[in-house]
Amino acid sequence: MKVLVTGAAGFIGTYLCRLLDQLGADVTPIDLVDCDVRDTEGLRSIIARVRPETVYHLAAIASVTESWARPSETWSTNVLGTAALLEATRMAAPTARVLVMSTASVYDGAALDGPVDEARPVQAISPYGTSKAMAETLARHYSAAYGMRVLIARPTNVIGPGQHPSYVVPALSRRILGARAAGLSSITSGNWDAKRDFVDVRDAVVALTRIAQLGAPGGTYNICTGVGTTIAELARQLCALADTELTVLPDPALQRRLDARSLVGDPTRINREIGWQARRPLTRTLSDVLAALTAATGDGSPSGGAKALQLDVRK
Repeated sequence: MKVLVTGAAGFIGTYLCRLLDQLGADVTPIDLVDCDVRDTEGLRSIIARVRPETVYHLAAIASVTESWARPSETWSTNVLGTAALLEATRMAAPTARVLVMSTASVYDGAALDGPVDEARPVQAISPYGTSKAMAETLARHYSAAYGMRVLIARPTNVIGPGQHPSYVVPALSRRILGARAAGLSSITSGNWDAKRDFVDVRDAVVALTRIAQLGAPGGTYNICTGVGTTIAELARQLCALADTELTVLPDPALQRRLDARSLVGDPTRINREIGWQARRPLTRTLSDVLAALTAATGDGSPSGGAKALQLDVRK
């Protein structure tokens, strides 16, 4: 099977391409060095040459924090990039199945108390969340207007070894390991009560391949566990796994006013229609993250140490 992946060099894209290779797919990766994702004609040329049966559109500015710093570029890349990819595919490979990556951050402006299913109206507030909500609208338009087989994946917080250190799990892990190595007794963290649904990246990419293969065109599928974990509990688990009695204290100065209190997905639809569910427990993923960080430095004291910083808890 011929497959094209945009954003192939990113955190999730790297794992996805590795899985697709293992499944025997003929993978063509695309990143900014290959083509501007907003360049419809450039994408059309690549797609016409490859003739993919499946397209995974992962290319995006995927950090909420970065999106606040660069809102115009976020909207341009995430919205115009999705429009260009869909139009190029319509012209060059109209029968391909196209999976558009969205995010649970389409709800980052909502007041949620429990797991949210795919039928709930989106309520985004961050530039990242709003850009992905618009990308979803484009995906539905191309499915309805042109009969394209476009699907939407809406993951919660995807985590695992190799994630950029600005995200909550690697950032907190690095600070805990750094504090342990320095003999400190405590560190501080913001977003203490924020509750998130953490999914191992190795489970998430399996979900992507199954949605692309089995999902209903025009459909939206959460990729989630249905279980929420607060940042406080996440910190406690990491400290226990790191074998340290380090105390992690909340710091009001690091709180962000616009953080959603809870973003937890309902996995019912993907369980029922796709037959997928998360397999790796959170403790295993966190252990793997700590092991990878320790192996990268050899002494368990990754750069960044124990200094305070704001953590991107939304993705």
